[in-house]
Amino acid sequence: MSNLEEVRGGLQQVQKAAKRLGVHPNRRRAWEKQGLIRPVRLPSGQRRYQVEEINRILGAGGIKAKPDAVVLYARVSTKKQAVAGSLERQMGRLRAYARE
Repeated sequence: MSNLEEVRGGLQQVQKAAKRLGVHPNRRRAWEKQGLIRPVRLPSGQRRYQVEEINRILGAGGIKAKPDAVVLYARVSTKKQAVAGSLERQMGRLRAYARE
């Protein structure tokens, strides 16, 4: 199926849909698994996304899905910094940032 045929049919390729939504293709796959976005399967098994579906998501301000997990990483260079509480302060700031 050519790009012109896809536009006429109202379908977009996976990469183009992810780019238009402003997300990485892996995030789009996660949304699909969560049932937040529905692909159309071609007879070849390839996924396409309806332009109306993408417009709906964009019109609603995007998908506000919570991340699966957040990893926080903090470190100190010396034992003196660890004893002075630098590691705990860094972790506190990271936790506050992750909540936003």
